[in-house]
Amino acid sequence: MGEKEWDSCLWINFAEGTTPFFTLNWSKYVDFLTFHGGLDPLTRGLWLIDIAHHHLAIVILFRIAGH
Repeated sequence: MGEKEWDSCLWINFAEGTTPFFTLNWSKYVDFLTFHGGLDPLTRGLWLIDIAHHHLAIVILFRIAGH
């Protein structure tokens, strides 16, 4: 990954605030939640951003199930 790609992983762009999150327009957050899929060829593990994506999905499911 180049320096520019790392920056996009580290700095989250919330230009529209949390409105896209609550309106289910999650494509606005693609700058920090990418969906590489598969395994990282260097570490043979899941991509860190895919792990973050799965944790976010689990949190949403638990919030819905808790009500």
